[in-house]
Amino acid sequence: MKGQHGVDWVETTFGWEPHWTMDPRVSDIEAVMKTTFQIPQDCNVVFIGQGALNKLYRVQYGNDSLLMRISLPVDPSSKTESEVATLHFIRKNSNLPVPRVQAYNSSRSDPIGFEWILMNLMPGMPLQERWRSISWPAKEAIVEQLAGFSASMYRRQFRAIGNIYPNPKRPDLSTLEIQRIVSMQFFWGDHLSQAVSRGPFQSSQEWIAARLSLNEADSERILRHSSDEDEREDAETTLRIIQRLRNHLPEFFPTKGIERTMFFHDDLSQQNILVDKDGNLTAVVDWECVSALPLWKACQCPAFLQGRDRNDEPIRDAYGRSKNGDANDLFWEHWLEYEFTRLRSFFLKKMYKLECGWIDVFRSSQKQRDFDLAAQNCDNPFCFRTIHAWLDDVEQKKEPMRGLSERLQE
Repeated sequence: MKGQHGVDWVETTFGWEPHWTMDPRVSDIEAVMKTTFQIPQDCNVVFIGQGALNKLYRVQYGNDSLLMRISLPVDPSSKTESEVATLHFIRKNSNLPVPRVQAYNSSRSDPIGFEWILMNLMPGMPLQERWRSISWPAKEAIVEQLAGFSASMYRRQFRAIGNIYPNPKRPDLSTLEIQRIVSMQFFWGDHLSQAVSRGPFQSSQEWIAARLSLNEADSERILRHSSDEDEREDAETTLRIIQRLRNHLPEFFPTKGIERTMFFHDDLSQQNILVDKDGNLTAVVDWECVSALPLWKACQCPAFLQGRDRNDEPIRDAYGRSKNGDANDLFWEHWLEYEFTRLRSFFLKKMYKLECGWIDVFRSSQKQRDFDLAAQNCDNPFCFRTIHAWLDDVEQKKEPMRGLSERLQE
């Protein structure tokens, strides 16, 4: 499927994937660097990796090293401008170390031909690569810093669901405002071309209804064009779940005026948290598509701490050994669950001391988070049976013994 300049969407077994139709040229990056920064000496540009939507380049000149992230135009201009404003807001309103933006271009108006952000190259390695080697106090210190960040965001609430942008009349970023949402679900595949509201949303009900409409359009397209019986059956099941969820939207999310929201980095994974060799937090990266979301959604543990509870410490000798004599993979899987269970408790205790209001929202919002999880997975065949069973309990007015998230983990 043809997308914007530079990107095609390719349908795979697991859904749509973005593909670059052309690569940025190092010579063009060097030319823009010299023009933008008037660098007198040669700069060295090296490709260092890529993600689903970006290519990363290290830019070195003199003793300085910067990171240029060049993006596919999946949500032209909006994704770049929102991320720049978000990084500015986080730097100004929290103590979390995040990259400083040196320059950016949210159009294709220079020789590079893609949107880009030039930022400080942050030190450290992904937490995932250091986890086993760092001390327990270091792990607690990281979690404590993330709790401080959550508290600082809770204290700086907004009145709409969406993304933050520079005020067009104040391009110096001194004034920021919430506008249309930049979210993967809203631009993935052909979603950018669909006539669905993109906000800013004034309520959770509006936001979730728009997301369900996107899933509905996907399923209806399958029924129109696909002859695969399994695909058609899954699409019909998705439509039934969507209708059931819509019936309960006002019940779970009654509209009571404008809703309070806060920034929430929903991908605080170990890959996006950088630490030094001793486990000291050096940066949190990957702030694209970070939105102001309802408090019930935002007041939850960081993503890397979420998962199955394991309160009993795994005993290494009870597990088999790998070929090199170390404990096997199952032990380490259970050990991580045990550590994350302890750290979740530690995080919540810190939040209780820092912001009781955050804890009150967290404790009272499980039903809303379950509904959101059902909406998020309404087109996932592996979740159909569990979501239907959860909806049965809702409609029969049963008080579920377990939330949907707990059921899906089983």
